[in-house]
Amino acid sequence: MGLLPKTPLVATWDWQRAMSDHGRRATLRVAWRRCLLCCVLALLAGHSPSATSGPLPLSPPNGGFEDGLRAWRPDRVEGVSAGDVTLVAAGAAEGKQCVCLTGTTARPLIGLTSDPVAVPRGGAYLRLRFRYRTLGEPDELVVRLRPLDEKGQGLTPPANYRYVYLPLLPSAAWQEASLGCLLAPEAVAYDVGFWLRGEGALLVDAVTVQTLGVGDGGVPARGARIQGAHQDAVQVWCESPLKRVYRDTPAPAAEVAAIELAAARGECEPVQVVIVPRADAARVRVRWQDFLGPSVLPREIGRSAWVDYLEVTRTQAPLGRTGWVPDVLDPEDTRDLKGGQVQPIWLTLKVPRNARPGLYQGAVQIESRPRDHWAPPSLPTLRIPIRLRVRDFALPEEPTLTTLVGIDQCPPQGREPLRRNLRQHRVSGESFVGPLPVRIAADGTVQVEFAAFDTAAADYFRTGLRLFAIPGV
Repeated sequence: MGLLPKTPLVATWDWQRAMSDHGRRATLRVAWRRCLLCCVLALLAGHSPSATSGPLPLSPPNGGFEDGLRAWRPDRVEGVSAGDVTLVAAGAAEGKQCVCLTGTTARPLIGLTSDPVAVPRGGAYLRLRFRYRTLGEPDELVVRLRPLDEKGQGLTPPANYRYVYLPLLPSAAWQEASLGCLLAPEAVAYDVGFWLRGEGALLVDAVTVQTLGVGDGGVPARGARIQGAHQDAVQVWCESPLKRVYRDTPAPAAEVAAIELAAARGECEPVQVVIVPRADAARVRVRWQDFLGPSVLPREIGRSAWVDYLEVTRTQAPLGRTGWVPDVLDPEDTRDLKGGQVQPIWLTLKVPRNARPGLYQGAVQIESRPRDHWAPPSLPTLRIPIRLRVRDFALPEEPTLTTLVGIDQCPPQGREPLRRNLRQHRVSGESFVGPLPVRIAADGTVQVEFAAFDTAAADYFRTGLRLFAIPGV
């Protein structure tokens, strides 16, 4: 991106200071920053992110610039008089004033960076929020959140300790922006930097940062227990398909009489049903019933899959979670369940294109099949009512919005089922079609072998998918 300065050259916004004075001021500035960082770290000693409940304010001091540029330092990388950092009293987003970064030529880079802000030891999830607006047409605008070490320097190498950048779009009106960042356990502080390149101005106000817990950035839970199905022998509830259900997810307090779904004709509508048997249950399976309403929707419109878990030992995603994470959908018919363990079931209804609009009522049944016909079932039969409202319109045969899915790793036997699933859910295509071998002869000529790619492309198009990425050579 080219906007990260290697070393800030000035510690104050007065650009006309004699350069011979720079070395002494830079040394004093670094010593002052280290002293401030050590003091704040001492105040936070013993604090653990796991002990926090809810977001914890951890903002840079003077984020509204009401005290001028206190706790912020203007930086400039190129030129000596081609930009400035000033305070603007009129038209601030909040409070009495805001800060303005101004570039007067196309080349110089103007920056403003906060003093180091200490974070709890052991890593932290941060969410940065701020308000900004622009004047003119600068070439580049970016905000950066950088993890720091005990000396107030950026952690290296960047491949292991990534700096988080957010390019900003020009906006004549005040806009609110935010970004999330996962700080590594080695980080003891962070700083925030705003950078401008080119002719124009960037106005910034109301800079705040909070620490977040793993669950603070996710989709809110909307689950509810199913009346009549939830009992002492087994807990049963429904949950949104957008919500990940972990093995330690508790049953919700809310209750509903039935699962409520709505879909257009030709649409697939999913929902999760979660069961937690008190004791081990063998050979548990899902069975659908017909849906009755303006017409009869056969049970074959319903599909089910068991949600499987993968163990994640390290995550680099903001607000990521380690441990057993729901990820894989297993379409096997039956499964043995462990007592006390959360098991989500992914249910999907595909509404026929010729279905009459209106309200339909059906059910899904969860039951166990003893291996010996004389043995009692290990799980009581659960009947979960579903009310499906079919809309009075149909989705087009071919979606007007084109979408492309990229899969980094997929076993050969899983590629075909994956593509069928993509087609059923109206995805336009997958980035990978097939191999495209390239050979370089001894004389330097390049030969591209299209035979294998042509065969793979023919199989690809037969699935109904129409979009793919052109492979590089």
